[in-house]
Amino acid sequence: MNFCPNCGSKLDGKVRFCPNCGAPVAGQGGAGSSFGSEGAGAAGSGQQMSIETDYSRYRGYEDYASGTRSAGSQYTNAGDGAYSGGAYSSGNAQGAGAYGNAGAQRTRAYTAGTSTGISRRNIALCVIFSLLTFGIYGLFWMAKENDDINLLSGEVNATGGGMVVLLSIVTCGIYALYWYYKMGERTDRIKGSQEGSTGLIYLLLAIFGLSIVSVCLIQDTINRSVGRI
Repeated sequence: MNFCPNCGSKLDGKVRFCPNCGAPVAGQGGAGSSFGSEGAGAAGSGQQMSIETDYSRYRGYEDYASGTRSAGSQYTNAGDGAYSGGAYSSGNAQGAGAYGNAGAQRTRAYTAGTSTGISRRNIALCVIFSLLTFGIYGLFWMAKENDDINLLSGEVNATGGGMVVLLSIVTCGIYALYWYYKMGERTDRIKGSQEGSTGLIYLLLAIFGLSIVSVCLIQDTINRSVGRI
């Protein structure tokens, strides 16, 4: 039996060209030729086996590589995704957001306070000056406290100190009651207490004629805040 020396296909009879690949078939005739053909066929068969074996190995490697890429892709997507885009980033984003929301106003306030010259005041001297000037210095003190608290709480667009004094005089002190309540809310924000009741305390003190205490407490908050800058 003869085999094609190129592709190893079986050859029926004496043919000059392989019907499978078209390669010329040499040595058709005689024992020597038959032996040569058998040898060539064996060589072709061995070549074919080698090709098939190499191909199988290649396919196996390709499958392995594909499996590796697939596993690596899942690991990357699941691992890196969860680490960088999932819990880690979300947790840090929430933490940074919470920290930023809690501290951003105070940070801006401290920067604004430094640039605008917010300074600590001696509370006892302010009270003495208010008494000696029959309340005139007290109005000035009230206006300054308002502007300082606005800066420290981050509400730079709130009502200015001069307007607060004017409205308090025009309304015969009624607006001042509202002002004490708002100052209490802002001092709570400066202290980091979101649900404090300082506004109500300041309001009650003012109603019972102890507004000077509220003013002193406001100044104490300013002094403490400026001292932490």
